[in-house]
Amino acid sequence: LHPMTARSFPDLPTFMATVQEGLPAVTYLNLRTGHTSLTPVDDAAVFSTHYDPPPRMVIFGTSDIATRLAALAQHANYAVTVCDPRSAFLQKDRFPAAVELVADWPDRYLRHERDRGRLGADTAIVDLTHDDRFSIPLLLEALD
Repeated sequence: LHPMTARSFPDLPTFMATVQEGLPAVTYLNLRTGHTSLTPVDDAAVFSTHYDPPPRMVIFGTSDIATRLAALAQHANYAVTVCDPRSAFLQKDRFPAAVELVADWPDRYLRHERDRGRLGADTAIVDLTHDDRFSIPLLLEALD
């Protein structure tokens, strides 16, 4: 155990923002000084800790299947996002509380998440839109 104060870990706000964004992070504890940083310290004895985000499931569409799949995925420890361009269908009372609801075009949202580095090999992309005007651009973006 070691303190996590502004003095011992000045990068703490950056670390917290990174983890909350769902991005991986690594901290380095200098065993001589007790200071923690986000960058490795040369010629020092360090203890590194890796913080990997949970796998993601991004569900496109808001059908009853989507609501049940979102709940099931959370039980399997996925970070779940439901995206649909029709904000009227993104009703919080239909989905578990921890599900992120996004009103955006599926292909645009997927491209944005990829550009932010939030998609990886462990990201499940599920198309439940049942509408070619959403599905075709989404699937083309997903396969890219």
